[in-house]
Amino acid sequence: MTIIPGFQVPFQENHPLDDYVKELKQAGFQWMEVIAPEFEDRALEEKIIMVSKKFSMTVSVHAQFMDVNLTALHPDICNASIEAIHKNLQFAKKIGARLVVLHGGFVHWSDFLPQSHPLFEMVHTEFLKLKNAHIDKLIQALNQLLQITKEYQIKLAIENLGCEWEIPTSIEDIDRIIHHYNQNELGIVLDFAHAAIAGLSPNHFIDRFNHHITHVHINQNDNNYDLHLPIHSLSADWSLALRRLHALEKPLGLILEMSEQPLSEIIKSKDVLMEALVPKEVIGK
Repeated sequence: MTIIPGFQVPFQENHPLDDYVKELKQAGFQWMEVIAPEFEDRALEEKIIMVSKKFSMTVSVHAQFMDVNLTALHPDICNASIEAIHKNLQFAKKIGARLVVLHGGFVHWSDFLPQSHPLFEMVHTEFLKLKNAHIDKLIQALNQLLQITKEYQIKLAIENLGCEWEIPTSIEDIDRIIHHYNQNELGIVLDFAHAAIAGLSPNHFIDRFNHHITHVHINQNDNNYDLHLPIHSLSADWSLALRRLHALEKPLGLILEMSEQPLSEIIKSKDVLMEALVPKEVIGK
């Protein structure tokens, strides 16, 4: 199997992590993703190491993103963000994670005019110039972080985001970043829900970046807000994207980002996703 179902460790444990992981393991989950702590947390490190070994779970880490901006034009802010991610990489190394998921950052911009506004083209052009400057800073930050991941033998992968002021959001954003690196240096995390918010199909990313896609995030939303809802059904577009990812014949963690949902909903969502990988003619036999 190239699609490996996984879950995100909840921020607040409703019951002991050992029981939580045991139930998901029994339901067929094989991968767990941990949000990196803001500060050193040895108790969390020991807990993740113990549980991942006990239940034979592959582990990845989602780097901190609140207040972290690797695209910041101010060097002090950018350097502080690099240091924050460095600490996340140290955490990943300690717990034996094989991959770290990264958000690029964001542009401080609030003047998003409607396309009907007479000054839309002028303002939007200025915004894109500023965004490209932020992307250039991100590339510089990535170059530093990739030296660390090479030393730690951890894969770094950047995630597509949903809102225009976030980086990266569009196919063009990612293309501007990723062409500097081969797939062994920097991967892409394809987030289906973020793509929906950005008005894009996950198939657009697969068309352009199939060699770089290393990891997958998925949950349901209303195409406007990042609600992290369970998945009760799949569109034809999402089903096609999952089958195409499965056909890439490389191991891809499919992380269900819905840790605040009941376990029963997480398991049902996994079943919906796994069924999409089986052609209907096979199911009918």
